[in-house]
Amino acid sequence: MNDTQQAGANNKFRIIGRKWIVPFVLACALLVVMLQRAAIVKQQIHLVYAHEQIEIFHEMVERSRSLGSQGSAGKIEYVQHYYPSGTKQAAGSQIDRIVEACREFAIDEIQWIGSIDDAQDLSQQGSDQTQAD
Repeated sequence: MNDTQQAGANNKFRIIGRKWIVPFVLACALLVVMLQRAAIVKQQIHLVYAHEQIEIFHEMVERSRSLGSQGSAGKIEYVQHYYPSGTKQAAGSQIDRIVEACREFAIDEIQWIGSIDDAQDLSQQGSDQTQAD
């Protein structure tokens, strides 16, 4: 191949290369945008799951308040076993840590409600016995 033929062949590849650069760059940009959108949707799904879990914990605390110590043990067990860490969110992620902190708070709150009711029951029994004597 002489220099003229080689220059023509190189020029031919350059034109083909230039012709495909813009569509290639646009395809790459579109891929990046789609991947980012998928990540945002995934994050939103995890947030919805977390919100739902926290609402359940709150509901169990409210039910414990209305039932008193009678239903506290069942509510604690329900909160402890309701989608444990790592089932709806990645274990150890920030969202998972927030959900687990809310779970612990709900358990503590339910235990506190149960202990207050137990203390009130004991004081009521004590005052009933005092009045009987």
